[in-house]
Amino acid sequence: NVERFCKVMEVTGEWAWI
Repeated sequence: NVERFCKVMEVTGEWAWI
């Protein structure tokens, strides 16, 4: 999910596929 991906990026500040 792109939305979840963006959320993770905002929180962690890193590129990570969840």
